Amino acid sequence: MLLLQKLQLYHCSSISLKWFQSYLQNRHQQVSVSGTLSSPQYITAGVPQGFVLGPLLFLLYINDLPLHMPQTNTAMFADDTTLHTVGKNLQEINENLQDSLNAVCEWCTSNSMVLNNCSNTKSKSMFISASNKQPLTENFSLILLNEDL
Repeated sequence: MLLLQKLQLYHCSSISLKWFQSYLQNRHQQVSVSGTLSSPQYITAGVPQGFVLGPLLFLLYINDLPLHMPQTNTAMFADDTTLHTVGKNLQEINENLQDSLNAVCEWCTSNSMVLNNCSNTKSKSMFISASNKQPLTENFSLILLNEDL
């Protein structure tokens, strides 16, 4: 399990790792719909919902995401992430952000995560300039999962 590997990289003690392993592995779930209970299904990923450790384990799981985007600054709060960068010109800014967006997609794939609603309703881009010497042109374009932001 990838979370256990990450906890090991964060130098969790072997006793703590064994505890987390027993907490996370060999779990089953059932669903009740209109009073009908499904058969138990084995859970292969994720953390138990509704427990105090869930948010903490999620944060530990995504903690390494910014390391994959050295050309941008990353602000993370819960499951929202904001990327920002500066550059000498619009092209440099665009390239830095696009490289980081690509890195986010690669990180999500290698960490078995799915980006939530990457349509124009959820993910946005914004350009802020300290001066109006360089007007924003059509050359500023960011693509995330084949969608223009």
